[in-house]
Amino acid sequence: MRKRAGNPPPRKRSGTAADTGDDDDTWDDAAQTGEETTGEENAANRTEGDSGGNPQEGKKKRTARRPRRDRRPQVLANVTDAVTVVSESGLPMEPSWVAKGYGMQLGCIVRETVPILTQDLRSKENEAIVQSLLQKLHQRYTFPEPFNKKVDSLALTKMSTALSSWKNRLKRKIEAGESWERISSRDPSLSLEDFNAFKSYLESDAVKKWTAWGKKMRDLNLGTHHCGSGGYRGKQPTWDKEDAEMVRLGKENPWHKIQDEQARNFVRSRYYLDWKTGQFITDHEVVRDFEKYLMTYYVVFEGRVPGVYEEWEECKKQVHKFSGNCYKGYPTRHEAVAKWRAHQAKKSKMKTFLVLSLLLTIVAAVLYFILV
Repeated sequence: MRKRAGNPPPRKRSGTAADTGDDDDTWDDAAQTGEETTGEENAANRTEGDSGGNPQEGKKKRTARRPRRDRRPQVLANVTDAVTVVSESGLPMEPSWVAKGYGMQLGCIVRETVPILTQDLRSKENEAIVQSLLQKLHQRYTFPEPFNKKVDSLALTKMSTALSSWKNRLKRKIEAGESWERISSRDPSLSLEDFNAFKSYLESDAVKKWTAWGKKMRDLNLGTHHCGSGGYRGKQPTWDKEDAEMVRLGKENPWHKIQDEQARNFVRSRYYLDWKTGQFITDHEVVRDFEKYLMTYYVVFEGRVPGVYEEWEECKKQVHKFSGNCYKGYPTRHEAVAKWRAHQAKKSKMKTFLVLSLLLTIVAAVLYFILV
């Protein structure tokens, strides 16, 4: 890469997208075409349609916009820019023209380096990819020496976000029926092989099920999680300590009942452990209600119609406003049926015992009257 000498010429952009380096930033129409307008022409354009005629027509003319032109594809610049000022978190601040395009260039590095089906960029199996990403980052930018570690850490976080955004954008385009030719014209880094692989991935049953689950979670919008910016991965060390504390106290870990890891993390992130009592607590009543949906099978021990149910709504009908109701959820049908049969056997023994006790009482009473 060649080093950029001096500041680049100022570029005219429209809107606020240019300030953030967002994917949707576009050149101003006049800047794209090289057209220049004078103040008189601008005034004429603004007032055109205002005088005479239907005022609604004038309003339409004022608000009419030119059709949006396809923007040029974003590519990784083949230069090395020097960052002179870095924030405490590792974000470039100066020069401002370098800082503005930093996020966009990180996205370009990701798209040129990472296969689109890559999962969890920070995992051990992706260490080689991470090293390649950081190498390209430091080829594209130079940073003040004391901040390199912070820059790398924050850059990896932003790259992970860029990878997720790339997948989401491509998913929306595929669902809209766009072809690879059209998509690749704006995203040259996407190969036909990766496009077909990602399309097949989206059509798999596992992804469809996962997408439906995620939509349900977003629609429910349950409570507020306590993960912070680190997400589930950042919260995992705390959860490990909580699990160890539950073992030390000899208590059953309630989270082990939720078999699906994502569902378990979703609910657990909305609880916190009371270290004094060893109980998990949440401030959201709706989260407590939601836990019932995570149990696949329910056993109604005491209710209108006792038995095993697969849906919470059916279970709720049997116990809601039923005095002395007793029910419980289980993650598997095998466990639910086993508990139900054990309950029935216990009730059968109790009935047998009561019948025998009643018979013995009657026999004793009869003998008493005969002998007396």
